[in-house]
Amino acid sequence: MKKIKKRIDLSVIVPVYNVEAYLPECIDSLLQQHDICLEIILIDDGSTDQSGTIVDQYAGKDKRIKVIHQQNGGASAARNAGLDIAQGEYIVFIDSDDWVKENSLCKLYHEAIRYQADMVMGSITCHEPNRLSKGLCKPVPKELLYIPFDGKEGFIHLAKAGVYTFMVCICYRSIFLKKIQARFEEGIMYEDELWTPAVLCQAAKLVITDIEFYYYRQNEESVMHTTSLFRRLDSLFRVTDRLIAFADNYDFSGKDRELKSRLYVNIFKLYARTFDLLACVKDTSYTLPDYHLDRFWRDCREMTLEPQKICKRYFHHAEKELKKYTDWVVSGWVASIASQMNAGQKLMLIYNVLPDEDLTLKVEDVPTGWLITTDRRYLQQADAVVFHLPSLYQVCENDLDKQEGQVWISWYLESEKEDSWVENPEIDVFDHWICYRQDESQQEHPLVRLCRKLAGDETDNNNKRIALTVDDLPFVALSADDETKEGMEITSLLLQHLKLHEVHVTAFVNGGTTDREETMLNAVTKWHSDGHLLANHTYSHPALSHISSDDFEKDVIRNEKILAPFLKNDSQKYFRFPYLDYGNSPEQTENAMAFLHRRSYTVVPVTLDSKDYVFNAIYTDALNNNQNMVDKYLEYIQKIVEFREQQAMHFFGRFLGQIMLIHANRINALYLGRVITLLKQQGYEFVSLQEVINEPIYKKGGATINSMQLMSWESQSSDGKPVKISCPNVPREILEAYNK
Repeated sequence: MKKIKKRIDLSVIVPVYNVEAYLPECIDSLLQQHDICLEIILIDDGSTDQSGTIVDQYAGKDKRIKVIHQQNGGASAARNAGLDIAQGEYIVFIDSDDWVKENSLCKLYHEAIRYQADMVMGSITCHEPNRLSKGLCKPVPKELLYIPFDGKEGFIHLAKAGVYTFMVCICYRSIFLKKIQARFEEGIMYEDELWTPAVLCQAAKLVITDIEFYYYRQNEESVMHTTSLFRRLDSLFRVTDRLIAFADNYDFSGKDRELKSRLYVNIFKLYARTFDLLACVKDTSYTLPDYHLDRFWRDCREMTLEPQKICKRYFHHAEKELKKYTDWVVSGWVASIASQMNAGQKLMLIYNVLPDEDLTLKVEDVPTGWLITTDRRYLQQADAVVFHLPSLYQVCENDLDKQEGQVWISWYLESEKEDSWVENPEIDVFDHWICYRQDESQQEHPLVRLCRKLAGDETDNNNKRIALTVDDLPFVALSADDETKEGMEITSLLLQHLKLHEVHVTAFVNGGTTDREETMLNAVTKWHSDGHLLANHTYSHPALSHISSDDFEKDVIRNEKILAPFLKNDSQKYFRFPYLDYGNSPEQTENAMAFLHRRSYTVVPVTLDSKDYVFNAIYTDALNNNQNMVDKYLEYIQKIVEFREQQAMHFFGRFLGQIMLIHANRINALYLGRVITLLKQQGYEFVSLQEVINEPIYKKGGATINSMQLMSWESQSSDGKPVKISCPNVPREILEAYNK
């Protein structure tokens, strides 16, 4: 007795490749489709993980599942294998890292039967890890829903509404696919960009529904995200070629003008995407295929108006990205490298630079004996390879092999020092690490210095400069009983030290005390008479975070009246915040800085804070052990100087001009000469504040960088990797005595 073969309503074709983490969710969702006779065809496309085992396990549990194992041929080959054996009246394609809503396939199938449609379209939802799901396309206008269109008409309506769809959210009648001999082009990616318009435009009947159906997973490990740039580019060029050939089946004249115009929109959208990728190619071994951007100029007059405007935008974008690529190819970092290598030059390859940034170095600045290139075709030949580590994962498509004798260097921004790649202790392939501040100009580019270092002819920059600044004029007197006498003595001794050592300073004045006593004003006058520049430190020395913005501004302006007799009209106006307090909120800081800018002040930061106020307070009390206190004070200054030097050399490759803060107090009145001598012995030249603060390091976005930013630098270990270390501290016993 012959058995009647049960009719299969729907075939679901699923290409599977290395998706063991997501595959069960996909298959489980397909098994939650009821009321129809379903076959699920799983094509294991040569998976190297457990995907093949998983599909076999499911097939052993459910007779609706059929499995094909084949050598890896790509998604197109897998889908074609599924088409060859599919028996369903209708066919749906599902990607193996996506899933479908329960019973949604049943609803699509029933709509297809109801309308006897060649194609039925559902809606697609995007799912990103740790984010809410959202519609991948904007909703289809209601006037397009549940109305039969022929395929060309439907394509035009979808394109006009901006809801052109994906192949995976369509249910296809199998007889229709066989009739038009629909096959996926093998050996390429982006095959759906070719399949969808080619199939859609040949359908006799399309029905668009609002059935929630398909969940699309944004998977960074998918084939589309991990395949080589060269293959993706070749695929895109090939797909655009095929689309142009398909569009040529239609004529701009007559009823197909709008259709062909909309097909051109797809073509030039793909070209924009293609040349975006091309601009990322940093390897001249890639052969650029033929392309047809000239189609825009050739055919734009024939297009309808809206598609013409859209194509024009995509065309100009593609043209701009193509120019980026060609400019790179003919640049000095690429074009002449092959001929110069014959001259025996050493070669440094900059494998990748900061995202969206060019190499900020001039060819003529490269040291003699070295060539620098950004062309990755020289990865094997390069003597040294430099990687921007935080963005390397974006451009590194395969494991890189370090050649014998090759030097590898990691570079990163100071702001990127906590990046997971930078801090990864397992990354031990680098011989050198370069950290620098992108927003600061440098006398010497770090790569130039690196070339010299690798060549063994590096010389240190011994140009050590320091500007001495004195806060809290007229003076800081600890004895309230005889403040005037002590203050004038402090003033006299400080000025003697400075005159003896021929050092000029910028002195920051609190004018409130000068209003109380004429002696205080006389002290300020002495500083000015000795040629020292006076600057604003507010009238009453308030901490910004403890007062309102209005009170702060009034206090600054009030102090200007005290300083006015000592300043020329063209004098440089400097300001320093009392206690180095920049406010208790970004808004308060911004308001204060804007106010000072309006009044033409330069805000002066501090790199070397002597903490002398701590030592001064203890010095006065330590009558029996004064010399020990002085030694600790000088030792602390030496440590903070050495620390700042290490930071500067690490981040900038050279010494920076330093700005030192001391106060007009007793310990400095007695020992400032020793402080100056110590700094001179360290190789420092005393210069004006203007000379130091004009260095580019002290500028950020046109405004002077503040003290807290400068003091937040970090140092490094001997092997160059970043290590968080603290700025030298005042000895604990000194702080404990100070806080009593």
